Amino acid sequence: MFVGDAVLKSQPPFLAHADLPAWIETLKILQEPEYKGFTIVSGRGGVVTSQAVRNQIELLKRLNDRVEKIGKKKATANVTDKLADQLLKSFKAPAARQKQYAHRLRYGLLHYYVRHYQPSSRLSVEE
Repeated sequence: MFVGDAVLKSQPPFLAHADLPAWIETLKILQEPEYKGFTIVSGRGGVVTSQAVRNQIELLKRLNDRVEKIGKKKATANVTDKLADQLLKSFKAPAARQKQYAHRLRYGLLHYYVRHYQPSSRLSVEE
């Protein structure tokens, strides 16, 4: 089963246009018995294990919880950089990819946060 970028191995997901709760629920479906024995193929990383799917679910839950927490505080969007830096520590990225992964996570978190928690400032971020 090809899952595109729904499951990534050892790299942060792209979050700018994500719906984290829906993404989590979709990945939970892959854990159901009718999918046992399926080969899961990621768009970035090839074949992934069911453990990789569980890891992705946990990562997305952690991201969702942390973004909701800062959203409830009505924090400014620049707090997403600090969150991205904290989350990047959990990825063992090759040196050649660290800058790319940092940029992907910072950009994605910023846009996700603005879209969900500060929609009135959306235009200033997208310009």
